[in-house]
Amino acid sequence: MDAEITKLQFEPYEGGPKVSAIFQLPRDAKANLVFGHGSHSPMNHSLMDDMAHALALNQVATFRFNYPYSESYQPSGWEVSLDSLEVLLETAESALNKAINLADDIPLFVGGRSMSSQITTLLASQGRTLSAAGIVAFVFPMKWRELLPDPTSHFTDIDEPLLCVQGDQDDLTDNDELQQVLAQIKSATTLHVIEGADHRYEVPTGLNRTTEDVVQEAASTVGDWIDEII
Repeated sequence: MDAEITKLQFEPYEGGPKVSAIFQLPRDAKANLVFGHGSHSPMNHSLMDDMAHALALNQVATFRFNYPYSESYQPSGWEVSLDSLEVLLETAESALNKAINLADDIPLFVGGRSMSSQITTLLASQGRTLSAAGIVAFVFPMKWRELLPDPTSHFTDIDEPLLCVQGDQDDLTDNDELQQVLAQIKSATTLHVIEGADHRYEVPTGLNRTTEDVVQEAASTVGDWIDEII
């Protein structure tokens, strides 16, 4: 895969500590996805690396970024203490603005995995993603309430097209319930459920598929959906 990778830092909010980001731009990019990470899987986590690579193969550039708390990430022995909700929101919004400056010639999409899917959809509901052509939520955790007491109550205020890519073995989401929530949104919504995949896109033995297969399905789903939007 021919892709340009740029590592940089940006200020998540005025006076805040710098956070790291990785911009991965395939030569034939058709879109740029701001791609926030899960609570325990910062931007350089292997799952985020694999997703960014798979998206690049589907002509989707990614702007991955850390939040202030995840700058301290270590592969082992890392104690997680999340930033406040407003700091998380401001960081994701700053990442969006930075991504626009890096690739203003291709359509921008905003997305996130797990925790960041809550952050991204909340930003959208507050009208803070108006420059984005659509929102992508990977493994949206409906049952995780550390940040939001009602994780989907804001969905009805989202105006942009929304894609949710879930696993059918994800114990943090009820996909039937999620589909009911999506049916109430005024914008166009799509729910894609991947067979056998759990919250980390891992699959049980004996299913005759791998996590790599799941990641590739998720990425191609995003690529096809973006084609429909643009």
